[in-house]
Order: sequence, then structure tokens, then C-alpha cells
Amino acid sequence: MPAIEVAPNAGKLLKLLVQLSGAHRILEIGTLAGYSTIWMGRGLPRSGTLVTCEYLPQHAEVAWANIDAAGLGERV
Repeated sequence: MPAIEVAPNAGKLLKLLVQLSGAHRILEIGTLAGYSTIWMGRGLPRSGTLVTCEYLPQHAEVAWANIDAAGLGERV
């Protein structure tokens, strides 16, 4: 993975922004390992959905594994 990362406090902010906005649908461009995806997914209500797009198959595989491990596979 490239040295591009979201800090834990930025992830918490993403979750908070999703909750405060009342979002039910999110589109994320660029998944990488799925860290920000997981934070935003945790902020969604149970009925919410998150669509994330990743160009590189190897990054998408890592992201899917991480998202599933976080228990968000059905929402993402």
C-alpha cells in the first residue's frame, strides 16, 4: 500500500460528519485499504449504503477484506 493514510482522528471526524449530516447514501472515490470507508460506514444508519470505487484490483481486494472484517460488507 502507498504511504497515503487517514489518521484515526480524521476517521472519527468522517464518522461524525456522516452522522451530523444525516446521510443515508455515500459515494467514495478511491478506496485504497478501506480505512475511511469503514469510518464513514460506521456513521451510516443501518438502512444506509456506501458505494466506493477503487481502480487497482489489489487495493480493492485488501479493502474488501478489511470492510468485511469490520462487519460492514452488507452496507458497502
